Amino acid sequence: MVVEIDHVRFAWITGQRDTLDITRMEIAAGERVFVEGPSGSGKSTLFSMLGGVVCPREGTVRVLGTDISRMPAGKRDRFCADHIGFVFQMFNLVPYLSLIDNVVLPCRFSLRRFERARTRSRSPEAKAHRLLARLGLEPTELHGGRTVAELSIGQQQRVAIARGLIGAPELILADEPTSALDEGTRERFLEVLSESSMRSGRLPAWPCSTSHCWSASQSSPASSACICRSPCLDLRTGGSFRR
Repeated sequence: MVVEIDHVRFAWITGQRDTLDITRMEIAAGERVFVEGPSGSGKSTLFSMLGGVVCPREGTVRVLGTDISRMPAGKRDRFCADHIGFVFQMFNLVPYLSLIDNVVLPCRFSLRRFERARTRSRSPEAKAHRLLARLGLEPTELHGGRTVAELSIGQQQRVAIARGLIGAPELILADEPTSALDEGTRERFLEVLSESSMRSGRLPAWPCSTSHCWSASQSSPASSACICRSPCLDLRTGGSFRR
């Protein structure tokens, strides 16, 4: 299993109601899981926990068989840099860096992802160009030396997606990754993810946080219930996990 959550409880402030209370969840390699719930239900909190940013007050969180909730902070950071790709809800791009420099940033912190990125490309930078072009950014935007601050919100989100995918991480945490994308770009995102997996020979697991629920064969969001074919963790019902 890529992800195993066992009897996890988490609250931001001691003594207050738990933000997360999940009895059991497993995500296998190649599995896509949608995390569903309204704003404030704990979707981003769950992603922070899976990414090693916060630790549960009870229970265990295992990624690739390693209990990251018990790791020392420095070791946990190195582990997450090697194995986890993030697509942040607020993008978290570095405003003074170029598009390419933002995308290859994970390769600066992880030798493992650096080596993977250049396996089928000349360099991480060449891989970044390919990812951005595949996501629909025009050559003038790639080669013009523009910073990400000069891009539209939708363009910034595509840069954030490419950064999460580079280096073929085993777990991709996508927190509302298509909120600013049009329908065509949403489809390209899913295609790029699948293509990257097949070319690398790896099948990443990827929980996808969304206020709605969509799948590759269903571009239109469903606002009330999860109707995608993928497993779903519904935070509206106390973290129930259904397949």
